[in-house]
Amino acid sequence: MVEAGPNTYKSAMESDAACEWQEAIDSQCTSLEKNKVLTVVHEIPETKKAIPTKLILQRKLNPVGQRVRYKARLVAQGFRQVEGLDFMDTFAQVVSLSSVRVVLSVAAAKGFAVRQMDVVTAFLGSELHKEVYVVLPVGVLGPERLACLNRSLYGLQQSPRCWYTMIYNFLITNMGFRRGRFDCRVYTHDNGMILAL
Repeated sequence: MVEAGPNTYKSAMESDAACEWQEAIDSQCTSLEKNKVLTVVHEIPETKKAIPTKLILQRKLNPVGQRVRYKARLVAQGFRQVEGLDFMDTFAQVVSLSSVRVVLSVAAAKGFAVRQMDVVTAFLGSELHKEVYVVLPVGVLGPERLACLNRSLYGLQQSPRCWYTMIYNFLITNMGFRRGRFDCRVYTHDNGMILAL
């Protein structure tokens, strides 16, 4: 469960939980730097427009409704992108619910262990194939400034497609998985491992 946080960096720093919000923002900035998501630039080409970004602040809640952790995420305002100019493909396949049920049934019948995994910085790992510039908000890596994206960012139109392409290539090429015939988001391995993405 998630609870919305302050709308701006300034209001987060003026709140009672300013230390927690700053820690969450620093964690997001560390992820951006570690994954080499962007490169700060001083100006952009005249033919390009910089896409504004926003810092989304949320509180994660446990099932009882108690605050567990504070979370910050830098999100691009991808609705301002122009198809054909800023991106080409947006399509990313999603596993069907019936496929998940089949995978769980097979796992239960064969006594397999089932694990769920959440990739915290999923989109930050996939490379962009277009040159995209963004305006960073105050509080993210310093004062407001321009940056060129090296990797996809939450909110971009092409981010789901970039993530899917990267995970597909990794599973097929590096890990030896095969894509399912009936649902291409289900992957199988000779060792009996089944993945539903």
